[in-house]
Amino acid sequence: ERQSGKKFETEIRITMLIAVDGSVPEARVTNPVAGLGELETCVLEAVKSWPYPAGQIPAPVQCNFYLRAIM
Repeated sequence: ERQSGKKFETEIRITMLIAVDGSVPEARVTNPVAGLGELETCVLEAVKSWPYPAGQIPAPVQCNFYLRAIM
């Protein structure tokens, strides 16, 4: 939701585990912000749905997303 007169800017940090088949069985937002739960859930679900390369061992990964309004 847009907030009039305020420039939107936030960072969403996600920690996830990439399984050997490239799927993401575990993921969570590590820096939740009050009022941004819907946006955080959207980014989290997107990250979990992306295909990742298969590997030999599960890999813990942290992704940082920096979001800001451009208008």
